[in-house]
Amino acid sequence: MTCLSEDAPVSLKIDDWPVRLIEVSPDRAVPPQVFWPLLRMIWFTDPAASEARQAAPMSYDLAVWEGERPADDAAAARRFSDLYDRFVDTDEPAAAPAERIAAFVAVLLERWPDLTEDDDDTSPWSTAPLIGEARGPLIYFPMRWSMADEASAHAAEVASSMGLNCFDPQSRKLRP
Repeated sequence: MTCLSEDAPVSLKIDDWPVRLIEVSPDRAVPPQVFWPLLRMIWFTDPAASEARQAAPMSYDLAVWEGERPADDAAAARRFSDLYDRFVDTDEPAAAPAERIAAFVAVLLERWPDLTEDDDDTSPWSTAPLIGEARGPLIYFPMRWSMADEASAHAAEVASSMGLNCFDPQSRKLRP
């Protein structure tokens, strides 16, 4: 726990946006169960934080992988977590993309350019090169929030047509 001093204003930076926090006397510790709700309240009600939040870039993530289709959303969430731990959240060198995952990325790039080639700002991808997000049988990639509906629907359709699984980690649901 940290004591926040009343004598000095305290600021916190979230994604490089300054947000004014709370001021308390040095003898009062702020426990996490108080601190985080206060931070959320300020983040959603303070005018400066509201402006920062609206301007902050947001993305939508999607996961696509090879393998048998999970029986339900819960099984898909477990499978995604296992693949993520094995291929993404690891100290091991990145595994080369599986052939079908590389083909999936190529089809996506036929519709929208990679960010490295997007001079007209039309790409929905939030990372470049897109193939750089692929690891073995999995690609876990971000896209612009503003284009997420169209791009994720297309990605899910392409994945399905190629016999791949498409999973939305935010809602923890398989995409059709």
